[in-house]
Amino acid sequence: MNKDHASLASSLAALIGGDYVTKNQALHLQELTPTLIIKPASAEQVRACLAVCAEADAAVIPAGAMTWLEGGNPLRRADVVLSVERLKRVIEYSPPDLMAIVEAGVALRDFQAQTRSAGQWLPLDPAGADGSTIGAIAATAASGALRLGFGTPRDYVIGLRLAHIDGTESRSGGRVAKNVAGYDLNKLYVGSFGTLALMTEVNVKLRPLPEASATMMITAATLARLLDLARRIRASAVQPVSIFLTAGLTEHASGKALLLRFMESAAAVKYQLQEVEGLLEGEFQAACLAVEEAEALWKKAVNTDELADYAVRLSVPLATVTEVFQQVLTRRAASFASADLGVGIIRLAFPADDQEALEIIRDLRSTATRVGGTLFIEGAAPKVKAALDAWGEVGELAKLMRGIKQNFDPQGLLSPGRFVAGM
Repeated sequence: MNKDHASLASSLAALIGGDYVTKNQALHLQELTPTLIIKPASAEQVRACLAVCAEADAAVIPAGAMTWLEGGNPLRRADVVLSVERLKRVIEYSPPDLMAIVEAGVALRDFQAQTRSAGQWLPLDPAGADGSTIGAIAATAASGALRLGFGTPRDYVIGLRLAHIDGTESRSGGRVAKNVAGYDLNKLYVGSFGTLALMTEVNVKLRPLPEASATMMITAATLARLLDLARRIRASAVQPVSIFLTAGLTEHASGKALLLRFMESAAAVKYQLQEVEGLLEGEFQAACLAVEEAEALWKKAVNTDELADYAVRLSVPLATVTEVFQQVLTRRAASFASADLGVGIIRLAFPADDQEALEIIRDLRSTATRVGGTLFIEGAAPKVKAALDAWGEVGELAKLMRGIKQNFDPQGLLSPGRFVAGM
C-alpha cells in the first residue's frame, strides 16, 4: 500500500462520512487483519471508494453482511473490507413480470418476506442463507438443498450493475430473462467470489411460490436399504425438489436417513407422498415432518461447515454419487454427512488436527477426481487451505482464468488470493 492508513481513512471518510469508516480492531480474515472497514451507501460511493483504494494500492475485500469472508483460499492481502450492507433498497419489483432489481446488500430473508405477499419467491437456500445478502449469494454462486428442483444463482441472475477497481462502472445482462445473443457476462461474475468486480445491483427473476410443501424422513436399519429405496424413488414418477441421504444429522439409531421434499400444488404433493408410501416395506419408518423441524433439518444438511472444524463439498457425476457416499462413509467416518442424490453433491464435516485433515482431504479429493468430480474445501485452517487449494488443481484452465483476472483487476487488489489457483 502506497498511502499510510490515516491518509487512506481520511480520504474515504471524505467520500462516505467518518461514521462509516472504521479502524478495524476485531475482524480477522484467516491470518490477516484488515486496517479499515468501510460501508458506502450507494453504487456511486462504492465506485469512488474503489478508485481511492486503487490509487493507494490497497487490497479490497468485498463483503455483504460479512458472514462468508473466510470462503475460498487464504487471502494474500487485506487492507480494506468494503461492505455493501447499506445498499439495501429494492429498486424495482414487478410481480407481473416475475422480476426484481435489488441492491447487493438486500438480505435474502427480507426480500423473501416482501415477495411472499405477492405469492412469489427467489428459490435459493444456500448455506448461511439466514444472514446472507443477495449480492453475496450471487458472488459465491451458493446453492443449497433446493438445487435439484429450482437450480442455482446462475439460473436467476439476469442482470448486474458492477463497480470496477478503477472506479468505473459496467452493466451486464438486462431486465428480462431473454437478452441479445452473445456471451453471458453474468455467468462470469456470478461465482467469481468478488475477485473481478463488486456487484452493486442484482436483477433477478422470480418464481411463483408453491402452494404446498412437505418433507418426508425415512429411516431403516442399514444404509444399503435406504440407497435401494432412493434408487427406486428416482426411477418412479415422483419428482422431489430435494432428495438427500444424511448421516449423523438425525437421532435415528442407524444415524442414517433419507429426506424427500415435495413442493407443488396441494394435490400434487399429496399424490407424491402416497406414491412414496407405496414403495415402502415394513422395515422402513417414515414420517412427514412439521414445518419448523423440516426447515431445521434441511439447513443442517447444507450447513455442515457449522458442525465441525473441517468441512468439504464433493461434486461428482450423478451416476457415482451413491457409490462415493458409501466409500467416504466407510473409509473416513465423517461425523456429519449429506448427499444430494439429485445433483451429485456430497457434504462432509469432521473433527481433526491439521495434519490428519490434510491426509483426509487429499484422500477425499483423490476419490472425487477418480470419478471425474471435484472437491471444494468449505471450512479448514488457513495453512491446510494454502497447502491444498480450496478448489484443487484446475490444469490449463488456470492460465485462462489468470488472463481474465489480469484484464479485470490488473493490480490484483480485489480479494487477492481468494479464488481458484490463488488468484
